[in-house]
Amino acid sequence: MPLPPVILFGFLLAIVLVAFSLGRFRRIHLAYVAELEHRAVRAEAEREERAHRATLDERARIAREMHDLIAHTLAVIVSQARGGQYAARAKPERAAEVLGTIEEAGRQALEDMRGLLGVLRGSEDDGGFSPQPDLTQLPELLKRVRGLGLDIDLTETGTPHRLTPTAELAVYRLVQEALTNTLKHAGPGARSEVRFCWSAETVVIEVSDNGRGPGPSDGAGHGLVGMRERMAVAGGTVRTGAGPNGGFLVSARLPRRAERPERAST
Repeated sequence: MPLPPVILFGFLLAIVLVAFSLGRFRRIHLAYVAELEHRAVRAEAEREERAHRATLDERARIAREMHDLIAHTLAVIVSQARGGQYAARAKPERAAEVLGTIEEAGRQALEDMRGLLGVLRGSEDDGGFSPQPDLTQLPELLKRVRGLGLDIDLTETGTPHRLTPTAELAVYRLVQEALTNTLKHAGPGARSEVRFCWSAETVVIEVSDNGRGPGPSDGAGHGLVGMRERMAVAGGTVRTGAGPNGGFLVSARLPRRAERPERAST
């Protein structure tokens, strides 16, 4: 028995409406997916731009610090040269020692300058200069951080050796930044451990904690960028991430090169 025309028309109309609705839904879904992809691409570009700006900012800051180190070393050279002129007249045997000091200071300045040339220097200058931190000031840094409520264990293995001023500044800043991050993100009751592993060719520095571990980042943080930039200038490398027993780990490796003469411990 054939269907009445009205029922047949309604059935065909329903098919058309369903097909139209599915087509429209498909177009809306594709447009939505395209918008999400566009936002993801834009967000990634913004993160890369922020990271790039952070890198440039850190390089400018590092360049200013290296400028201070080199200026300080050159000031030592000038002072020693003046003393050498006097020694050459009054105490000739003292002149050879002064020339050795000038040679060593000049070698340090040259090494630091090579690192500085790899950094983009900003146009802003700090008025004057002053010596930058080195490893002799690390105990004072740990004392200050402990005073803020963070328990810190310091361990060393191997025989310590002197590093260049650039390398010592990089290590000091790395420990400082890693402990600051622990204070900010590890949570209450966290503990931190700073380890130095010295060998004949390298020194490995690790700063770890037992806190919450690495969290999500939008790329806006400058601390890790600064660590990597400073270590790169000094010829070293840095890796960061979750620690083997939870928490967060910062691990850096520096080669032993152009080190300064051993200083008597005080």
